[in-house]
Amino acid sequence: MLTRASVYGHMLYHRITVRTRPLRASLPARFVQKFMDDRVLTLASLLAWGMLNTFLPLLLGIFALLGLALGDSPQAAEVESRLLAVLPAEISALIRETLEAIDQAAGGAGLISLGLLLFNGSNFFVSLATTFNQAYHVPDRPLIQQRLISVAALFAVTGIALMSSVFALASSVVGQYLVTFIPELAPIIDQG
Repeated sequence: MLTRASVYGHMLYHRITVRTRPLRASLPARFVQKFMDDRVLTLASLLAWGMLNTFLPLLLGIFALLGLALGDSPQAAEVESRLLAVLPAEISALIRETLEAIDQAAGGAGLISLGLLLFNGSNFFVSLATTFNQAYHVPDRPLIQQRLISVAALFAVTGIALMSSVFALASSVVGQYLVTFIPELAPIIDQG
């Protein structure tokens, strides 16, 4: 049964859709519609949260690889202090305590913590892949393949960060070595 209100409502809806049809086809309107359809704000918050949750495991992985590569050498202590100096004091203290706890852990507990470190560290790359898959309307990879790729990406980023730390330390050593021969370079090298 049609009532007067439903007929007026239908007429109003038809007038609005006819009059706004050119607006819906405009570039800004399509951009806003795509923005909302892709849930951009939700995906951005997912990435930000994933990065926060991945930063500590990534940093601990860098320190673990640093310990494997350089051992207890003075160079390892120098790279560790440079990395920790970049962080706020509270985070730096937390990471130092965590590293001391890892040093004390032995055997099975150390392997379990390493496995959890890899799993948690790779979650960011899983979130990143999921986000871009949703944004570009691409299906997700199978779970095993997705995890393997994210662990490989974690190792790649850790390796790049470790290499950049080693190169920063090497450049500092080379700079100090150059100052012994060319003292005029001291102010430039001390500025960084």
